Amino acid sequence: MKSKDTVETSVRLSLQKLLQNEYGNQYRTGRTVEEAQKAMEEVNPDLATRAPGVALSMLRLQLQGYMSGVPPFDRKRNYRESPRVWWQRILERGDDDSDVLAVSE
Repeated sequence: MKSKDTVETSVRLSLQKLLQNEYGNQYRTGRTVEEAQKAMEEVNPDLATRAPGVALSMLRLQLQGYMSGVPPFDRKRNYRESPRVWWQRILERGDDDSDVLAVSE
């Protein structure tokens, strides 16, 4: 059985990889921040206003909140609600404490 720390590390690294894939090379050398944000509007509008480093920091904080079950992650999933719908509802709340993690799921 894997330790809690090993599981948390695996989840964090997987989510970081998903986040990296969302940004792709939009913030590549030679492109302005404004150009990158405009491109991100098409790729993932929910992440477009955040630079990759900021999004990564927020992802780490939000993952800790999720693992600890603090608001907004303390909401129980309804038995009729799929995990995807649960995450969409978290995102729809517009909460800065969950937005990056919710769009990374």
